[in-house]
Amino acid sequence: HGDDAYTLLTSRDVSLPHRGGVALLVPWAAAAAGRAAVSTTAPDVGGDAVAQYYGQLGQAHLLERAGRMSAAEEIYRALLAQVDVDGLVTQGLGAFLERRGRWSEAVAAYDAASAANPVDPQFVSARTRAMAHRIRPPMLTALQGGAQALVGPAQGFIVTRRNDLALSYLQLALRLDPQRPDALVLLGDVLNAQGDGEGARSAYGRVQSGSAQFFIARSKMAWSFFHTGDPARGITEARGLAAAAPVSSGASLTLAEMLRMQGRYDEAAQVITRVIDDPSARRDWRLFYMRANAQDQGGRVADAQADLQRGLEISPQQPELLNLLAYTWIERGERLDEAMAMVRAAAAASPQSGQIQDSLGWGHYRQGDFANAVEALERAASLEPANARINDHLGDAYWRAGRRVEAVFQWRRALSLQPTATLRAAVEGKIASPLGPDAPPVSAPAATAS
Repeated sequence: HGDDAYTLLTSRDVSLPHRGGVALLVPWAAAAAGRAAVSTTAPDVGGDAVAQYYGQLGQAHLLERAGRMSAAEEIYRALLAQVDVDGLVTQGLGAFLERRGRWSEAVAAYDAASAANPVDPQFVSARTRAMAHRIRPPMLTALQGGAQALVGPAQGFIVTRRNDLALSYLQLALRLDPQRPDALVLLGDVLNAQGDGEGARSAYGRVQSGSAQFFIARSKMAWSFFHTGDPARGITEARGLAAAAPVSSGASLTLAEMLRMQGRYDEAAQVITRVIDDPSARRDWRLFYMRANAQDQGGRVADAQADLQRGLEISPQQPELLNLLAYTWIERGERLDEAMAMVRAAAAASPQSGQIQDSLGWGHYRQGDFANAVEALERAASLEPANARINDHLGDAYWRAGRRVEAVFQWRRALSLQPTATLRAAVEGKIASPLGPDAPPVSAPAATAS
């Protein structure tokens, strides 16, 4: 009922916060009503950046429907040079090129997106389709386009934490396009954030297996189990997904991270090794960073440092790599001057990282500069107030600076933040001893398998 929808959407004033959503829907209603000229008129969404993005994306689709191919491609190219939220621009441009029979250009677009994040599964199936030169993906229907238009405001509501409105818009989008994968994933995310794990898993489970977001949805389902009191079920789900998924899906990395968080460091490293060694895997610094993190926590310091060096060969200025390698040296009192230079470079590149500020503060602490240690660690704690390790470090710095009451307070705060068994034992020992950080180490209880 395109005419009825268009009339309803344009016959009355709309109040905030729904103006953006209505403006994005109007062109699709016009397209459903056969009003091609109106449908290709850019919607007025004010200064809303998210709505602007979805408005332009919709215009590219609608211009193609109207036969204005050059104008459609121009919008795709301009958007791609700015931002590509959830890969929608690449998917849209690639499908547009495939429909024109420009297969090699479509493959190049998918490859460029994959190169930016080699472990992102979004473009694998699209690339395979384009390489086959057999199936030209259809244009969006008016219903599918309307659903896409509603996902945009939903994301804006999620960012501003108006989850009730986000849920409404996502349900409306799914009424128009019941299998839209990004709407289902977002719906699961919102429900998960509201503590409705069962509802979230139901939404994730509705994403179809042929979708580019299938493995993302199933990984989120596994995390939902993991974080809502059933980590063993989460690991089981992740293990099954990793066995069924291609290396490029990222499912193996979900499994590895869960194992690491459960203290099963060697198992986590082995899973990542299989990804690194797979012939189809691209060299990505993140893989070496993840394996180094697991190895470092598992006590394999030399292996961790070697992996971090390999990562730096791929991406020499990557702040996460610089920070972790420097921290391994700082923690052991080794190569402190070199480590501090690396941490300062990392902090300059990523000034809002609490982890990097923690390394900077801990480096000052190891050098005996407790005043600067307190300053950096207070900044780290303000950036990541729920990090037990950072709060523990700040307590140590306060103690050395003569601020004993604040030190004990900070250690008690660290205990309230679900520290690892090893950290809990160390902190409790410092609180119980008049020696504070000089208290003899206390053995941690044995870790239990999940």
